[in-house]
This record gives sequence, C-alpha cells and structure tokens, in this order.
Amino acid sequence: MKRAARFSGISLLAMFLWGGIVYLSSGSIPDAAAGIGIFVVLFTLGGLIASLILFSLKRRESARAMLLSMLVVLIVGFSVCLGGLSL
Repeated sequence: MKRAARFSGISLLAMFLWGGIVYLSSGSIPDAAAGIGIFVVLFTLGGLIASLILFSLKRRESARAMLLSMLVVLIVGFSVCLGGLSL
C-alpha cells in the first residue's frame, strides 16, 4: 500500500499543478475545466498502459498501485472538472 500512496500522491500533485498552470494561462474556469479534463483522460490512458506493461513484466504490486492511482486521479479529476464547469 505504500507504493500506491506514493503513486497517488505524485499523480494528484501533477494534476493540481497542471490545473493551476491551465487556469493561470486561460483565466476562466470553464476553459481550465476543459484543460483539466483533457489532462485527466490522457493521464488515465497513460496509467492504464503503464499498469498493463507492469502486469506483463510480472510486477503485480506496482501494477495494482498504478491502477489504484489511476482510479483516484480519474475520480478526483473529473469531479474537479465537472465542478468547474458548473460554476
């Protein structure tokens, strides 16, 4: 579980930094929500591909941690994205 917490923490930190950069560059919340949504989709696909590669390399603990991290980012990211669109 230590590995999953580390992956999730790094992933959420990257998402929040990206969201801040997108918001500062766009200046409006709906545009930032769209940018965060795109990042969440790309990050989720990247995490899925990475976890499949880790499963194929027989590193099951790391693969499960990557899947859990991907799920956390998916839930939190789309919640932030949809919350931003409703403002």
